[in-house]
Amino acid sequence: MMKNLLLFIALIFVPAVALSNETGITEEYKKCLESAEGGTFDISTCVSNEYDIQVERINRAYKTILTQLGSDSERGKELLGVQKAWMEYRDAKCKYAEGEYEGSNIAPVIGLDCITHMTAERSSELEGMIKPAATKTEAPLNSSLLSTDDINDVTRSMYYAALTTGVNGMTQVENECWKHFDINPSDRMIALCSVHGFSGAFIDATFARVQMRGPTPSYNGAAVRERIISNSIKHGEFTEDHVKGIIMDYVGTRVGEVTAGLLNAGMR
Repeated sequence: MMKNLLLFIALIFVPAVALSNETGITEEYKKCLESAEGGTFDISTCVSNEYDIQVERINRAYKTILTQLGSDSERGKELLGVQKAWMEYRDAKCKYAEGEYEGSNIAPVIGLDCITHMTAERSSELEGMIKPAATKTEAPLNSSLLSTDDINDVTRSMYYAALTTGVNGMTQVENECWKHFDINPSDRMIALCSVHGFSGAFIDATFARVQMRGPTPSYNGAAVRERIISNSIKHGEFTEDHVKGIIMDYVGTRVGEVTAGLLNAGMR
């Protein structure tokens, strides 16, 4: 019985720990799971401690961004709405994950582990949205770079590509966007290609959890941000800070629309 329980725990938790480098899940969590004796109480303690760490992390990142935007500003209020929508999505998704083990002692641990990892992933996104200290004044960005229909079109095409041809399909669709950027470089194209990249990251993370595997290296959050910046500045028309501003102001604060678009496309 104990061997079966240990195997069950390993199948559930080891793939999640593989995300640690990309999402900011601590090494202490991995060590805690490895040293746990297999009982639900031991595993629950590991998950609970990591949950507290990630909640503190996301709150710190969120407050930093809100301070930069101004809590009473229109952008600050929009971020508040996005964060609320994300929390509702996270809670619903993790409740569903927990439901697969309903009636077992491990069910609430599965739910909390799901919340912990999604919180860590969102923390990484928020930390990537924090603006560095400005070195020079940039021209104001266009506040209407993308419509909701634009975002829905991107999320739908990326999700269908993932369903039919996997990561290679998503990469091909995203590369098509960057080809258009090369022809007509603009703030709008940077925003559009950014949504392609981050949609791919969300899709891959969801598939990775279901398939119990680690994330695809090219579609972890850090790799996507690096690719967006590299592709955007290679012609010399845009600065790195300007591109980061687009990612934060016109992509990061619309995560709720991206997740809604993926849900509408059929992703669960």
